[in-house]
Order: sequence, then C-alpha cells, then structure tokens
Amino acid sequence: MKRITYIKLASASFSLFLITTLAAQTSFRSIGATMPLAFRKVSTATDKYTDGYYLTMFSYGFRKNLSETETSSFSIGPVFSIGAGISNNGGGSQFLYSGDVQLWGDYNKGIGAVAEPAKNNGFYTGLGFGVSYTGVDGGGIDEISNGMHYGPMGRVGFRFGVYNKRKDMYKPLSVSLYYKHGIEKAHWKTFGFHILTDL
Repeated sequence: MKRITYIKLASASFSLFLITTLAAQTSFRSIGATMPLAFRKVSTATDKYTDGYYLTMFSYGFRKNLSETETSSFSIGPVFSIGAGISNNGGGSQFLYSGDVQLWGDYNKGIGAVAEPAKNNGFYTGLGFGVSYTGVDGGGIDEISNGMHYGPMGRVGFRFGVYNKRKDMYKPLSVSLYYKHGIEKAHWKTFGFHILTDL
C-alpha cells in the first residue's frame, strides 16, 4: 500500500515539475509557406514511369523550448499546412489538393532559439515525422496508399533577423530544406522548403 502511495506521489511530483518547466520555457508561433516536391517510381507489367507532384501550401507552426541556454535551445512543435498543386505522371497533369502535419524536434542556435538572442542570425536542425494526404478528382493521388503519405523526416535551416517596425524589434525569418522518406506502400520521397516568419 505504501509503495503504491509513493509511486503516485512521485508521478504527481514529476508531472508538476514537467508542467512547471514547460510553462517556464519560451514558445514561438510562425506563419508562412511550405513547398514540397514529391516523386515515386512506378513499375507495372507493361510500363515503368515516375509519378511526381509539386505543391504550394500555407503553413502555421508552433514550437516550445524543452530546454534552453542564453544562445541555444531544444524545441518541439508541429507545422500544419494546406495547399494545392499540380501532378505530372503517366496520366498527364492534374490539379491536386493536400493537407500536411509535421512534428519536429529541433536544436536551435542564435535568433529564434530564445526570446532575447544576442545575434540577428542563427540556424537549426532537427528530426521529425510527417503525415499528409494528397487528393485528386475526389480520391487519393495513388491507389496503393489512397493518398496517405507518412514517414520520418530531417531538416536543416537558417534564420535571419527581419526588423519589425511596429514592434520595434527583429523577428526571425526561417528558411529550411527538409526530406521525408515515405514508409507507406507507395513509398513517396519528398523534398521541400519551409519559409516561415515568427509572429
């Protein structure tokens, strides 16, 4: 009985510590654009070709520092995107629509890493996992995975300070390149850019 009580007390204490720690850390919100270029190789009994598509998407991101120093931090947060684009495959070009969710864990240095950085430039790199749906003509872009694409991701990016006259301060503008390796049956491979500015 005492052991159960100690476990409950320890769990409650750890939860309180975690909530307090996260609440004390810096958080950031950002908006901008995501531009993915995806492709896959298709092989049938009679033909071989490459499916591909390009999208332009509106994005909203949020990240929360899990730990930080005066100039760097480790953060976690999602990027949500919706948009449209064009496919180029064996059946010709078609109009596409898409929704995308990415969860990232990043190491940040310089501007955008902490609330009051000493420099107006910086960089970040991280790992994540992404899930997206790409549709065409009322169905998924591919029959194998029904338009659902998901897999591990990696990215590297840079941040630059852009002066915000209204707030009289420099706000980070982030530009990054990412790669998503599809582990669904269709095996889409995606290269993309994020261009995000902090709010």
